[in-house]
Amino acid sequence: MEMAPEAINDKIAQNLYVDNVLFTPETADEALEDYRNSKRAFNNMHMNLRQYVCNDSKVMSIIPETDRAILKLQLLPKEFQRKDN
Repeated sequence: MEMAPEAINDKIAQNLYVDNVLFTPETADEALEDYRNSKRAFNNMHMNLRQYVCNDSKVMSIIPETDRAILKLQLLPKEFQRKDN
């Protein structure tokens, strides 16, 4: 991030956990600003930040589907659903 300076870099560094970035915006506008700024910052580093999720349906509808997290329940195969696993 030092080689591709962006205003949001400090916020990303403070909210980075393994390979996830977790923002906690107060408003929908702030969430969209975080999305756009973080997307641009990672694009400048030739990386694709994706799997965005937000509990605001308006925000999620603005984020392109290719950048949204897939929120489907995935069940394990039957043999892994036993009590002893």
